[in-house]
Amino acid sequence: MRDLGGLGQQTPPPAQTAKVESAPAPAPSAGPNSYLLQVGSFRRSGDAEKLKAELALLGIQTSIQTVTIDSGQTYHRVRTSAYAKSDANAVRAKLQQNGHKPMMMRAQ
Repeated sequence: MRDLGGLGQQTPPPAQTAKVESAPAPAPSAGPNSYLLQVGSFRRSGDAEKLKAELALLGIQTSIQTVTIDSGQTYHRVRTSAYAKSDANAVRAKLQQNGHKPMMMRAQ
């Protein structure tokens, strides 16, 4: 507590805020045993861009792959780069901790 100049009043010390820092995502690596994570697939490109930006704030680099399926519908897939399996599992855990449900697949 700090005294306010002899007035008999005291103020509590300033509150300290906790810094929550997340570890950076592992570096992508391409190779025969590489995996990538698809974090979302959207009909609207704006939704894919929004997710990409959210993931960038978590330190996870992604790209958007636009595909047209046989029915003629277009989807915008948000995917990570390729990682070694152990690194892909670490990124998947980070995504899950932040409310995402990524799908892991072998990189081609």
